[in-house]
Amino acid sequence: MYLYFEYSAQGALYWHVKVARKARRINVSEEYGTPAFDAGYEAAVAALGGVLRMRRIKADVMPDRPERRYLYANMSHRGQLRYYVQLRKGLPKIRISGDFGSKEFNEAVDTAISEQIAEYGVEGDYLNAQKQRNDARPLLPTGAPMPGTLRWYWNLYKNSEHWLGDLAVGHKGLSEATRLQRTGLIESLLHDNGEKPFAALTRKVIKAEMKARTPVQAGNLLSALRGLIKWMIDEDHLDEDDDPTIGLRSGKARASRDTGGWIPWTDEDMARYRERWLLGSEARLMLDILAYTMLRVGDASRFGPHISRR
Repeated sequence: MYLYFEYSAQGALYWHVKVARKARRINVSEEYGTPAFDAGYEAAVAALGGVLRMRRIKADVMPDRPERRYLYANMSHRGQLRYYVQLRKGLPKIRISGDFGSKEFNEAVDTAISEQIAEYGVEGDYLNAQKQRNDARPLLPTGAPMPGTLRWYWNLYKNSEHWLGDLAVGHKGLSEATRLQRTGLIESLLHDNGEKPFAALTRKVIKAEMKARTPVQAGNLLSALRGLIKWMIDEDHLDEDDDPTIGLRSGKARASRDTGGWIPWTDEDMARYRERWLLGSEARLMLDILAYTMLRVGDASRFGPHISRR
C-alpha cells in the first residue's frame, strides 16, 4: 500500500510513498527488497500520516455453505473476501459489511435486497429472495441408468449428433457454452426425476420447476428440455403429441411487459449522450458504431481495423 515507482528521464527506476492522490510524496532511496527499504517505507508512511496496511499474502477462503439468492462474494486483488447484493446483472451492487452469517450481516442483506427490489424488482423477486441460491444437492448416480428413465435419455442425447454435431447428416451440434448451460439445467432435474421413467416428467412437473426460477432461468430450462425432446422425437423415442412442453411459456415476455421492457432512445437522448461523451472517448465510439453500422451488440464489440482490411 502507498508504494509507487516511476522511471526518470535517464531510465532509472526509483520508488516513492504517497498516501493520497494529491498529497506530497517521499522518495525511498534504499535498494528494493532489503530490510533498509522496508524501514524507509514504514517511516515514510508514518511521516505522511498514513495507516500501515500490508498487502495480504494468502486470500481468505470462500465459505463452504449455501449463499442466499442475490448475495454474491468475490475476492479483491489484495485477497480480501467481499460480499455484495445485486438483483440482476447490470444493476448497482450494494456492499455488505460484517461477519458472514451474523445477525448484523443477515439484517444488512435483507435491507439491501429490499432496497433493490423496491427500485428495480419485478413480480417473483420477493419470493426468490427467500430461496437459497445454491442448495446443497447429493451427487448424481454414476452407474448405468435404467432404460427409459430421464437420465438414460439424457446420456443418449449427449452422445447424439444433435449434441455433438455431424455435418454429414445436417447437424451442426451445440457450442461448448450451450452444452455447459444445458448440462447444468437438465442435471438440476435429474436429482429428483432422473431415475424415474421419462413419462413422470409431466407438464405439471416442468411447470413447477419453471415457477421456482426467474423468468430468464425458466426460459433457459424450457429451451434445454425442448432440445432433448426434439432429439427424442426425431429418434422415435417419443411421439410428437406426447411432448410435455407443449403449451408452456417461459414468462419472459410477461416479465418484459410488467417492467415496460427496454425504452428506445429518441434523437434527443442520443444528442444529450454525445454532448456528455465527446469524440475520442470509448463510450462515444461504441454509440457511433451501433448507430451508424446497425451491427448487433456481439458483432459491434468485435468491430475494428481487422474488419475493414478484409
